[in-house]
Amino acid sequence: MFVAVPGTMAYVLDMEESGLIVPEGLEAPSRSVQVQDEAGGLTVQLDNPGFRDLVVVEDQENSRFFDLGSEWETVDEASCSEAEDVQPEGLRPFSVTIQGRAQPEAPGAASVVAVSPTNADVSEEAELVAADSGPTDDRVDDSNPSKKRRRSVRCGICDKEVLAGKALCRHVEQQHLPYYFNPATACWSCELSVSSLAFLHQHRLECDAVFGEGAFQSDDILHRWVLWSTGCLHFLRTAKHLQSLEQLRIYVSKHHVSPSDCEFSPSRDVLLNFVDRHLGQNVPATHTVSPPNTIAAILHWRTVMSLVQSLPPADQERFRDLQSPASLQGPVESTFAPLWPATFGVFDSHAHLEKTVANHDCTGFPALKTKVSDGRKVTGIVSNFVFPKDWNKYTKFEDVNQVYFTFSVHPRAASEDWDRERLQWLLQHPRTVAIGEMGLTLPLGNSDDQFALLARLLPMARRTGLPVVVHCQGPSTYDQMLVLLKKHLWKYHKIQLHSFEGDSATVNSYVAAFPNTVFSIGGLIFHANADKLLVIRGIELHRIVLETDSPFLAPPGTPHHRNHPWNVHRIAREVGRLKNLPTRVVAEAAQRNAEWFFGL
Repeated sequence: MFVAVPGTMAYVLDMEESGLIVPEGLEAPSRSVQVQDEAGGLTVQLDNPGFRDLVVVEDQENSRFFDLGSEWETVDEASCSEAEDVQPEGLRPFSVTIQGRAQPEAPGAASVVAVSPTNADVSEEAELVAADSGPTDDRVDDSNPSKKRRRSVRCGICDKEVLAGKALCRHVEQQHLPYYFNPATACWSCELSVSSLAFLHQHRLECDAVFGEGAFQSDDILHRWVLWSTGCLHFLRTAKHLQSLEQLRIYVSKHHVSPSDCEFSPSRDVLLNFVDRHLGQNVPATHTVSPPNTIAAILHWRTVMSLVQSLPPADQERFRDLQSPASLQGPVESTFAPLWPATFGVFDSHAHLEKTVANHDCTGFPALKTKVSDGRKVTGIVSNFVFPKDWNKYTKFEDVNQVYFTFSVHPRAASEDWDRERLQWLLQHPRTVAIGEMGLTLPLGNSDDQFALLARLLPMARRTGLPVVVHCQGPSTYDQMLVLLKKHLWKYHKIQLHSFEGDSATVNSYVAAFPNTVFSIGGLIFHANADKLLVIRGIELHRIVLETDSPFLAPPGTPHHRNHPWNVHRIAREVGRLKNLPTRVVAEAAQRNAEWFFGL
């Protein structure tokens, strides 16, 4: 166990790599405390339990890193002292206690102990880095054989001793790679790499007023990242005396530069698609690290670290400061033409077109598009027909290529009569891609009717094999719905949680029960509190689809509060803001997810 002597500083860092740290107006989630004496205890209180990946303990000579939940022993929460920090409204505390305990090797010293949070929101995804970390090296704690700890390893470039896994990844990215290599933790205004998103958020509060936008959310910065990343590949190609980037890919494959169990995070996988297109290569379903299946797949931190460590020290420094735009053939001017069209499309995975057209006083889809699209592009719309009296209105959209259908009975219509055979016929329509929405809206007076309705609809979903669009509104409805889904459907049935507003426990329980679950993010994102925003931020990008639920849930500022499918661009931009990703990247990921989910 690491022993912290009196005077040692301990502070907590958010080490996830996706999105903004906290909603605008809240403080960055970090605290610094000092061990007061060998007998007393001291508590660090975080702003939010979602930010709880790493604790740094450092003295005058070195720093040590501890992952909560794997590196720390636990004690009862009752043994923790109360912190005096003011807690922002709507956020729950997470406590880390430094307790006094005598150790043989350092009499009177204090050892570090952590308390796990209760009902904490745990992020599913450490974007762009966590999945890139590779295997975890463990060692057994001699004082407790049942506990395992990650061992320290030496950086292959500078020989510094750091913990294996995430800590090594962050050390390499911050100390040896260009600042933009991990774009989510780079300040593009000041051209520096920040060790965590918590510090990046605080840094941007200070620098953006002077330098302007420093977040990785614009097309211009995405364009720059693609060009400079390609320049990095050419630098490494030249260092290895190879003639082409394809030869570099073959070299990396032949020499097994990266461990075979490394993989890219969902966000970085999508980002590499843009490098593929820039290099004129086909975009794979997913990028593999070892062996790299495209040239862009060389851009994994372990692969690049292995290539850089063989360079002379002077070239290592040159590589770290490299800002050289390039194409497949080699360096290009910085004014190189944009890599993609100015406009791009977004897929709306849930709308009610018959109501939207009527709400906007239009005669049909073409008139609606002319009236509200404003030059924006929608690549597809899934229109839900969920009230039996409206089922036949799908015929108004049969001639619109990008519109697809779902049919079901909404829980608010649970007490209405409906034709089972008619619904079965509609589910066989060639443009039908799912059954739904169906679910629970509680509390309502017809709750018994809602459960009876689901007992009729879910067996139909099982027999057809169609994805299920789930509607949940009200306390405990997600848990109640999950029980019913597990009763009627097989584990790998596709589930879309429409207009998702659950917590992280809901995310985890649905993914565990149904691995093919996607979470549909819509207009509620503009009205969500801090906790809900952190839940959305933590959902893995490959599990997110976007929706408008038009004509309902209009984003703020929508004229006359009349929502429409083209507002899905605003949803994509807001998700990008949370995850610190360009809107175009979020849109592409959501499009790919929707096409997979609906079988398009």
